[in-house]
Amino acid sequence: MAEHTMSMRLIQPFVKVMQRKGFDPKLVRFLQHADPDARILTSTAVALLRISVQMTRDEGIGLEAALETTRGDYGDLEYAAGSCGTVGEALDFVHSHYFVLDDATSYDSCR
Repeated sequence: MAEHTMSMRLIQPFVKVMQRKGFDPKLVRFLQHADPDARILTSTAVALLRISVQMTRDEGIGLEAALETTRGDYGDLEYAAGSCGTVGEALDFVHSHYFVLDDATSYDSCR
């Protein structure tokens, strides 16, 4: 069975944090210029995120990464969800299509 993958779009906010904090410009530059629609093995992404926590000594880096996101970061999925008529419809849409961003994680809305 193929290993799970995730969109590079989920990694980019962490790259922005690492860049802002001044860590390893070569690695950051490589990841920063990666195709946002490319896929990365989930195991590799988790390893990179663990390394980023170790390098920064900041277990709250995920919260910082969330603050780095801007409109449009999640591409077509975000656009389609934003085009829904109500917030409820948008949540249902994301629930049904989250696998586009991360096929290893389930998304559950509390509706």
